[in-house]
Amino acid sequence: MSQPTTKQLRLLSLSAVSAALLMGLAGCNNRDDDGQTAGQKLDEATARMEQRSEQAGQTIEQKSEQAGQAIERQTDKMANAVDDASLTASVKAALIKEPDLKTLGINVDSKDGTVVLKGEVKSMADKQRAEQVASTVSGVSRVDNQLQIVSG
Repeated sequence: MSQPTTKQLRLLSLSAVSAALLMGLAGCNNRDDDGQTAGQKLDEATARMEQRSEQAGQTIEQKSEQAGQAIERQTDKMANAVDDASLTASVKAALIKEPDLKTLGINVDSKDGTVVLKGEVKSMADKQRAEQVASTVSGVSRVDNQLQIVSG
């Protein structure tokens, strides 16, 4: 017996695939135990998949929006932190420029435009002068002067 040629093998494969397709198509009109044809079941399965795909798309869209909002909030927090640090540095620089205040070691902190002064000063005049200097710095909306007067 001779070996089949490539052409014969292709023809045989094509015939097998065609037969399988014909049998599948013939089965589309046969009703199952539940009274549905294979075609109807396929249509229902396709509709369910489309619905699930749409739901998944909506979920992805919602999650993307939530992630975008979270990123925006974090960006705002970071911008505020940079603004606070810049304001703190500006107030410290202004206090250091004052000859009577630069050696006192006044601690400065700020949040949302409010500057907090902490530490020890030698007199009420130094305490008031530190508050006055801090309040003149651009961006300062309020000064919380917690400086303590110590004689020494």
